[in-house]
Amino acid sequence: MGLDMRIIEFIHENMHNPFLDRAMPFFSRLGNEGLIWIVMALILLAGRKYRQTGFMIISAILLGAVLGEVVLKNVFQRARPFMEVPHFELLIKVPLTRYSFPSGHTTSSFAAAGTVLRTTDNRLLKGAVLTLAVLIAFSRVYLLVHYPTDILGGIVLGLLSSYIVHRWFSNRGSSAGTKVL
Repeated sequence: MGLDMRIIEFIHENMHNPFLDRAMPFFSRLGNEGLIWIVMALILLAGRKYRQTGFMIISAILLGAVLGEVVLKNVFQRARPFMEVPHFELLIKVPLTRYSFPSGHTTSSFAAAGTVLRTTDNRLLKGAVLTLAVLIAFSRVYLLVHYPTDILGGIVLGLLSSYIVHRWFSNRGSSAGTKVL
């Protein structure tokens, strides 16, 4: 048995309890379609101070979605873990997309978190966004819809997407004579 499955079994045998069985589907739903991050970006767009951060979050999420959902999932075509461990109860509806690698929830979460970490000086916002991103990512393993390496792939892809977008906005801003946070 691989490390991915050993981690999944460890979580199932040692961490499942009634509280987390209710909390993890909630956190997972928050990450559906990246909507929590899009709502956050729209709120940031409404204020002048963080407007560019809002644009950057949306851009990073879109880049991560294209690379992850359109390209990588179709290249790797990795089955989801609940298909390999049918004796574990699935606590949420079967995901619409068949493939597992990389985690789209995690990609969008870390695209948003990476952008906020790079562009804001608000410690409370940074902490809240990073905590929520970690909870959403963990929920996907807890709920048996992703392997830990799918989560790792989503973290890397999300942070890479935020980095690329930040560099693009920085280069665009410096050529236009404006400063990017």
